[in-house]
Formats: sequence, structure tokens, C-alpha cells
Amino acid sequence: MATKEEKDSVKAVPKKALSRAEKAKKRMKTIYIAFAAVIALVLIFVGLGVGVGYSKDVKPGKKTVIKVYDEEFNAKYVSEVLSYISAQYPAYASYFVNQAVISVETAELLEHKAAELGYTVDEKEVSDIIKTYKFKDIDANRDMIRSSILQTQVEEKIIEPQLGDTAEHRDINLIGVDSKALADYVIEQLNNGAKWNDLAGNSMVSATASDTNIGLLPKALVDIKFGSNGLGDAIFAAQKGNVSLFEDADYQYSTVYEIVRLDSKKEDSAMISTLVFGSKSYAETAAKALKSGVKSFEDFQQYSLGDGKSFEVKITDTTSIYADFVFSTTQPDSYSDVINHNGYSGKGCYWVYVVNDSVDQAYSENDKSTIVANMLNEWMEDLYNSGKDVITEDFDDATTAWIIKQVTG
Repeated sequence: MATKEEKDSVKAVPKKALSRAEKAKKRMKTIYIAFAAVIALVLIFVGLGVGVGYSKDVKPGKKTVIKVYDEEFNAKYVSEVLSYISAQYPAYASYFVNQAVISVETAELLEHKAAELGYTVDEKEVSDIIKTYKFKDIDANRDMIRSSILQTQVEEKIIEPQLGDTAEHRDINLIGVDSKALADYVIEQLNNGAKWNDLAGNSMVSATASDTNIGLLPKALVDIKFGSNGLGDAIFAAQKGNVSLFEDADYQYSTVYEIVRLDSKKEDSAMISTLVFGSKSYAETAAKALKSGVKSFEDFQQYSLGDGKSFEVKITDTTSIYADFVFSTTQPDSYSDVINHNGYSGKGCYWVYVVNDSVDQAYSENDKSTIVANMLNEWMEDLYNSGKDVITEDFDDATTAWIIKQVTG
């Protein structure tokens, strides 16, 4: 199954303990693998058979459902961890089951790793957090809090020393586009004297929709900030003042902007073609040009993520994102307004950039926090992946439903 928040503070609790408690609750949603979003968890959870009921005669609370090394965890324990994780949203506990499972498994793996590293946790610190935030003093809650404290130790003793206090920061202008042809166009315009901000409308990067200057960034933050894989390396290897291009084949995005052309229409179906862009502003510019007749469909085809080929849609399919357009449009070669297409699984981005300046300076508090959190996330992911062979699970539909029921009531 596994593909793996607080009361006001009181003066009696040490400041460091409170900080760790805050991190404990925050990390339950952000540190572990696959903790990206509830929506993602919903998709994962489909395979758990949540809708399956359980018999009142069945008492699976004592059933061992997870084993890590020789440590066994029963369904009751998992339900308590689930309650801890979904404390602010108990009615939606079913969406956090996978998260609870990963939390149990990762906490135990971390306990073993901490022993190897010589890290320990003062149980008084755990008790202080329990008291401050009025958690139930049960093993599951103590284990989750202890896990967060150990993560803080990893952060302080392993992650932060790797980062240091200062680093080279580069001031850059950046435009991310979704086709090589559009990237070549942007570069050509820049080389011919165009201003970066005059071309900002081409960018599919929301942060550069009006101002392409990103400011000073350390290398470690670039890929995190832009969801890229290798852009940071490219920028920090580039010569100052040179307009450069980096092709990021692994870049992924889930929303694009489409313009639909009606090619032909029958009584119950229509043939349409679409232009697909990563930039909303660029799509809006294209739609305006198409509707006014200034440019043709073919003029924009080279910049489209899609192939532009005509395909059939059923007019009766009200779930289609094209439904309103094909239902209300009868004239061939008519164009739709820009349609937001969420859930698009496109890949690939072309980054056009220039390095304006380079400065060695201290990390800002926010930048360092972001980078450290990302590095810790990767460290925890590696820990989990390396420990998969010592983890076994034994869940069934009835047990999973029972676990959820303990939280939702």
C-alpha cells in the first residue's frame, strides 16, 4: 500500500523545544516522500479500498500491519498516528492514510539511523511538547514528536554544515518557454536589442510574467524555485552577459493554456484542432491575433506543445473542457478564448537566461530555510528508499476502514 498542527506556547517550555514542536507538525506534511498534496494522496488512496465496510464483529486493532526490522506496529497504533497527522482535518483522515503509514515506517528507520549516528532524544523534551500542545501522552504521539526532534538533529549536524553560511549568488534575467522555436525567437529578439521585460509575456514562469529579473539567487535555490533539474548548474556555469539557453527535458507542469479551432461540425460531434502553450499571456496574445485574422493557426503551430492535428470530440460530452466551445460554435475556422487545461501532463521547458552579476554573500534566512528543508527532504527520502527491504506490511480493506473509522468516528 505505501508508496510511501497548535496551542499558544507557555513560558515553561524551552524555546528550542517549541521550535522543534512546530517543525514536528509542519514536517508531517512536507518532509516525507510523496507528501506533496492532499490531491496526490487521494489518487494514491484509490487503491486502498476505502469504501469497503468492516464488520463490528471484527476487531483488527491488534492486528500487526507494519513491521520495520523486528519492531511491530498494529492497526490501533497506525490509527493513532493517523489521528496525530490529520488533527486539523479529522473528517478527511482517509486521505492521510498513506502518510500515516510512511510516518510510522520512516520514524522507525530514523530511530535506527540515529542510533548509528549517536543521536539521542531527551524524553523530557518530548514530554514538554506533549504538555504544551496538549497531545495525548501515548506511544504514537511520542514517537512522531521524537522523530521530528531527530530530524532537527540531522538538519543541525549534517545538513546545515554542508551548506555553510555564505555562497555565490547570481543576479539573472530568466524566461522559460515551452518550445525550442519560441526560445529561438526570444533569443533572436534579445540579440537584436529587445528588452527582457518586453518579452516577458512569452514566459510560462509565473514569477517572470511581468518582470524577468529574478534577482540574486544562490545556486542551491534555483532548481527548487523553478522546479527544474539542472538549471542552477547551467546558470552558475554561464559567462556573465551571455544570453544562454538550457533545455530542461524533465521539467513538468500540470496546467497549460489552449486555443481551440473548430474545423468542422456534425450533429453530434465536431472536429477540432488545438494550440497548446505553457504561457497564459502568450496564449492570450495568440488568441487575439487569430480572432482578428492577423495571424493564422499555422503561424503559431511551431510554438505549440501539441501537434495541432485535428481530432473528434462528442458534442454531448459535457465533461470535456472543449464542451462549451463546440456546443455554441458552428462556423468553421472559429477560435475559442484561452482555455485553462488543468491536469496536463506535459514535460519540457527551454530556459533563456543571462547572468547580470555575481556576488558572494550570506544566505537570507528564508533562502537558507528553504534549501535546508529541501536537503533534509532528500536525506529522508534516501533513508526510506534504503530501508525498504526491512519493511513489511499487511493491510486489507477491512483493517484500513477500521483505522480510518477510529479517527473519523
